[in-house]
Amino acid sequence: MKFSVLVFIILGAAQMRCMPTSDHLTCSMFRNGKFILVNAYPLMKGELIRNGNTQVIKNLIKKTESIETIKWLSDCKYKIEEPGKPDSVWLTVEVVKIVGDTAYIKGSYPNIEYQPILKIVKVK
Repeated sequence: MKFSVLVFIILGAAQMRCMPTSDHLTCSMFRNGKFILVNAYPLMKGELIRNGNTQVIKNLIKKTESIETIKWLSDCKYKIEEPGKPDSVWLTVEVVKIVGDTAYIKGSYPNIEYQPILKIVKVK
């Protein structure tokens, strides 16, 4: 039983590597468009409208809206720039997993250990 599971895992991994690059999902598909942000803890539900370096966030729980500037650090990592605050306290966000039209993102602030994983779903 162990041998067949191992063979399955090895064959599955080899098959994944042989897929054309166009089949691979990338973080770039989350740079532009409309997204729904959801999280159970801390409770969040919002709508993101993102266009390159700018995003509008509508908090559907608090009924607020804000415009933020994004500084892209890499294809899958960015900082949310907050006017009037030093860059040392800006939120850094990293895409840690992509499943279909959903990205799981981890947000972190300097000197704060808690880094929740949130989910954004691309609206078609």
